[in-house]
Amino acid sequence: DALFVVLDFYWHSPAYVDNEPGARGGEKEKGKKGGKGKGARDGWAVTLGEEQYRWFSQTLAESKARWKFVFCHHVLGGGRGGVERAPYFEWGGKDRKGADLFSEKRPGWELPIHQLMVKHGVTIFFQGHDHIFAHQELDGIVYQSCPNPADPTYTLSCDLLAPEGYGEIIGGGMREENIDVLKKKIKEHELDESVFQWYLDLRRFGSVPHGGFGMGIERCTAWICGAEHVRECIPFPRMLYRLSP
Repeated sequence: DALFVVLDFYWHSPAYVDNEPGARGGEKEKGKKGGKGKGARDGWAVTLGEEQYRWFSQTLAESKARWKFVFCHHVLGGGRGGVERAPYFEWGGKDRKGADLFSEKRPGWELPIHQLMVKHGVTIFFQGHDHIFAHQELDGIVYQSCPNPADPTYTLSCDLLAPEGYGEIIGGGMREENIDVLKKKIKEHELDESVFQWYLDLRRFGSVPHGGFGMGIERCTAWICGAEHVRECIPFPRMLYRLSP
């Protein structure tokens, strides 16, 4: 009785979602006039794309699942914080000054992404990028990352950043191995424990404290080859309607 949805900002955005190749430190990195850093980027250019948005909207609308879980690299693809970034651009509809420009910037779209998730009762939005805010809530939706046991407002995770503006190529983090903690969190969020039995079994039958990391092979290739966009380095891209090579 659960729906799992994964979103991808990287494939469809005309703007660089993370750092732009060639953007270095100093004024450029701070996004000053003429720079290539994140501060100089038009936030409205970072997008799911209309096709993916409409697929996401239809998937949520047609689902009868009690629990709805959405996974993405991060709100708007990158940055820090969950609910802090949720009000802006196509995620929340406002520009940096707080003006509501959603209908102008996304004509024909029903609602900003956050409001769409609220309308259709999304339970939790899981983000893998953030290493600061472990658990937040906004309008009944949980924005969640794996917490640090010593301080639940921080996460036990890290990034390996490539130079020359290529940004994150490896992301790592600890996994929650304590089955009692997992059960407690499931209960706190009023979720159905039976949906998570397969995951709890991994802890029940011999888990140990452990972590993991993921290397973005395409990102490493883009950095090594000096490619301008990671899309150039994906040999068999998986898209909305093509999961097999």
